[in-house]
Order: sequence, then C-alpha cells, then structure tokens
Amino acid sequence: MEVHAHSHTQRKKWYHYFWEFFMLFLAITLGFLVENLREHSVERHREKEYIYSLLKDLEYDTLQFSRTISTLKTKIPYFDSVLLFLDNLPAYNNRLSFDFYIKTNLENFYDPAEPTIQQLKSSGNLRLLENKLVLDSILIYDSHINGPYRNQTNYVIEFNKRLIQYTEKMFDPRNFNHFLNDVFNESDNNNPDYSLILYSKDKAQVQELYSLYVNVKATNVFYINHLQARRKEAERLLVFIKKEYHLE
Repeated sequence: MEVHAHSHTQRKKWYHYFWEFFMLFLAITLGFLVENLREHSVERHREKEYIYSLLKDLEYDTLQFSRTISTLKTKIPYFDSVLLFLDNLPAYNNRLSFDFYIKTNLENFYDPAEPTIQQLKSSGNLRLLENKLVLDSILIYDSHINGPYRNQTNYVIEFNKRLIQYTEKMFDPRNFNHFLNDVFNESDNNNPDYSLILYSKDKAQVQELYSLYVNVKATNVFYINHLQARRKEAERLLVFIKKEYHLE
C-alpha cells in the first residue's frame, strides 16, 4: 500500500493580505477622488455657463427698463393735456386730440422673463452657484421682480383696461375708425383730423372719466419709480457678479 504525501501551499503572511487590501483601498479611493474632481470640474463649468447667461439676462433687463422709462416719461404729459380738455370742454369744442387719446391709451410695460433664474430654480441647480453672496443677491432681485414690480405692472394693465372700456362709452368712435381705415389702406393723407368727440356732457360721467385718467397716470408714475429701482438693482447686480467671478 502506497502512502501519498499531501502537498501543502505556503500560506501568505498577514502583511501580504494587508498590502492587497491597501492597494484595493487605494485604487477605490483614487477612483472616487478622480470622479469627484471630474464632477466638480463639470459643475464649475456649468456654473460659469449659468453666470454668463445671467449676465446677458441682466443686461437685457437694464436695456428694457431704460427704454420703458423713456417711453413712459414722454407719455405722462399727455395725461395732463387730456385732463385740461376734461376741465374745459367748451374751449375744445368737446373734441379731444387724437394724439392725446392714443398716447394715453397705449400700454407700455416690460415684464422680465428671467429665463436663467427660472431654469436654475426649476432644475434645482441653484446649488451650482457656490458664491452665496451672489446667490442671495440673485434671489433678492428675483423676489423684487416677482413681488412689488409685477404687482405694479398688473396695476398698469388693469387700469389701462378700465380706461379703454370707459372711453369707448364716452367718445364717438367714427374718427377712430377713419384712422384705422387710413392705416389699413396706407393712406398718405397729410392732414387727417381724427379728433374724438365726447358723447356725454353729464358732469358725473365726465368727473368719473377725469378720475380714471388721474388713476391711470398715477399707476404709470409709480411704475416709473419701480422701473428705475429695478434698473439700478440690475446694474448693481451686474457689477457685483462680474467682480465676484473676476469677469471685469
């Protein structure tokens, strides 16, 4: 009977196991760090893209605020002309200048879309803005736009609708219709008379119309103040973001 000797493999020393564990741990850790660095780099790139987009939005806002302010400032004196007319109808033979009528009835407002801020909020990417002072300033600006500024914009729109509806009852529309026909037909009439004749001479109705014009004027005057405040805020925010992100 033969006796077979069993072969034995040499057992690894404990430090061999430790070294294998260490190398595996190092590989996993390095992979994790590399992935974190890659994600951080991607996020910083996306942050800069959002910042550049925000700057473009703010530049557009300041431009539109300025244009709307300029338009409204030229519009305000026409309200005074209409009020003078309503104060002394016989002196004007109950005929309101078409220029006075059309300038005071046109809506003039700017409603910022804020595409970048809204995208940041809806996508949950506000966290990408690491500069907390910049983030806070952007959110404050957004709250002012979507709070008091939009409220005043809605007042302008609402009171303008009321004015249009009431003037439709008070003025003969035939000359306005002539104006529309001339526009449609591209008429070259050099001296058109589109003056609107006041239907009613009832003092109560005239007074109501007078009060309505004053109220519409007021909404526009206060709106100018809001426009100026938001323009200054947008300009300050532009300077601040460029400084914080070294984009000057």
